[in-house]
Amino acid sequence: MGAFDFKFDLPEGETYAPNAERVRALQALLPAGPFALAPAVTDRAAWDPWRDDPFGRRVLKLARELAAQPPADLTDEAFLESMERQNMDRINRGFGAARQRQGVFLLAALIHDQGEFLPHLCADFERLAALRTWLHPYEDSRDRKNYHRETVDVDLGVVHFAENLALTVRLLGPRLPPRLGERILGELQARIFRPMRQRVESGRDLYWWFAIKHNWLAVCLAGTAQAAAAVLPDAADRAWWLAFVEARIRDFRDSFTDDGACTEGVGYWSYGFM
Repeated sequence: MGAFDFKFDLPEGETYAPNAERVRALQALLPAGPFALAPAVTDRAAWDPWRDDPFGRRVLKLARELAAQPPADLTDEAFLESMERQNMDRINRGFGAARQRQGVFLLAALIHDQGEFLPHLCADFERLAALRTWLHPYEDSRDRKNYHRETVDVDLGVVHFAENLALTVRLLGPRLPPRLGERILGELQARIFRPMRQRVESGRDLYWWFAIKHNWLAVCLAGTAQAAAAVLPDAADRAWWLAFVEARIRDFRDSFTDDGACTEGVGYWSYGFM
């Protein structure tokens, strides 16, 4: 699922907008500012014990190996070639490398906190920000509306990029260059929050994964929730997104039958339950 899946409209007058009372209730529970489910880089009591741990050493080794390699092959030219040839091998390698670099450099920067990997995180963000779209080209190759910036669709890959960038802002904020956090927030508003919220509130042109019961729904919702919690400055906005996710995640929960099984294997359960 994912390639050329349809978008759809709800019946007139119906939307997926969350219940206003639930939004207010969640807002009352939230901290005043953005938050993440991990300690910030300044909490050295949390991160320093990992420096000499085998895990911390593996992260450092891998981060240095990645830093010595060329950046991910994720460019507009690569997107266009993939769509024209209908061969996704090159772009799949680029997506995988970009997401790996995001996660490994972030962990290495948090654990080792010497500034060694901040330039790579910043440079990789600049490459992402320069792309015409973050949507996988397989999902845009029918009409190329995202590539031509005629619309903005959100898929699993877009949400992964958004979540990783949001966590970078929230966890590494004091170590990042001035105004980088604002720039990342601007990209996330343009590439995920504004276009998705417009569809949720209008009930029109909804993404296909809003109405399915497998891991795409759960993973996209998880990434959206974590990104919103980590970067949106207004508590009411954060509460709106959390209430939306809370309501929609029931479709994934309901995909499990009475005997505990579902249509996907156990490996996908942990992925979807983020």
